[in-house]
Amino acid sequence: MSVDRRVRALLEVSAQDLLAVRLLAAAKNAVQFAAGGAEVDATSPSLKVIADHIRACTFTVTDGVIPGNEGRGYVLRRIARRAIRHGYKLGARRPFFHALVAPLVDEMGEAYPELKREKLRVTEVLKQEEE
Repeated sequence: MSVDRRVRALLEVSAQDLLAVRLLAAAKNAVQFAAGGAEVDATSPSLKVIADHIRACTFTVTDGVIPGNEGRGYVLRRIARRAIRHGYKLGARRPFFHALVAPLVDEMGEAYPELKREKLRVTEVLKQEEE
């Protein structure tokens, strides 16, 4: 593998890692706040689940799906509730999941402008599902 290819591969991985690190940090902060300030283990796999699921839920709601009892809406509901359950395992006792929409939009809004347009609606939909 040439040096140029290695550098490009590292840069691509670095950009993906940076997004993951920022989302994990946002998830940790949101769960800590919802847990009343209790310390959250930064290496917990539950934070990775929450970060991954906020991405899936945000993009799904942006595409027009709302939580429901059948079809795509049911899948969205299950994904959101799984993330919320992982937050609960970390000590969160107040709604936190919807607060992760803003950091996600900050990170990915340039590449996906529809996220910026739908930010408030997505936040409201996820907050309603969480409560």
